[in-house]
Amino acid sequence: MLDRLIGHGRLYDAFCARLFVTRPDSAPEVEGEQVELELPVVAKLVDFDTFPTLPGSTTHKTTFDLSQAKKAVMNEIEVLCGPLAPLQGVVVPRLIGVWSCPPGMRNGRWARETRGAVMVVLEDVGDCAELSLEEESGFSPMVK
Repeated sequence: MLDRLIGHGRLYDAFCARLFVTRPDSAPEVEGEQVELELPVVAKLVDFDTFPTLPGSTTHKTTFDLSQAKKAVMNEIEVLCGPLAPLQGVVVPRLIGVWSCPPGMRNGRWARETRGAVMVVLEDVGDCAELSLEEESGFSPMVK
């Protein structure tokens, strides 16, 4: 369930969200019921309908065309599942899952004109720090 918009980016719109899951190890307390957990997550959504189809053309929202947007999403997923996989949960948010709506589908119905969408769900690691490294520690990486 999407709760609130965090922000807009060149590729994604990010939302605070909640993911409801059933614990696989929970025995039903009442016939047919299992323990459900509510996990705070970040849902990053990309709607490919917002990107122009012509290579090199851009809109006010992005510098990506449709092909570049699809490549950028796939690249992020491959990097999270590849080189950054051992760092998930340590210095990189855990990737919980990737869901897609194929081209031609909108709200569960066939809609020929749509180009699809992807949702990347990551663990919510909280708000960004208010202070920069320099402000917090007095350390500046810039040589003066």
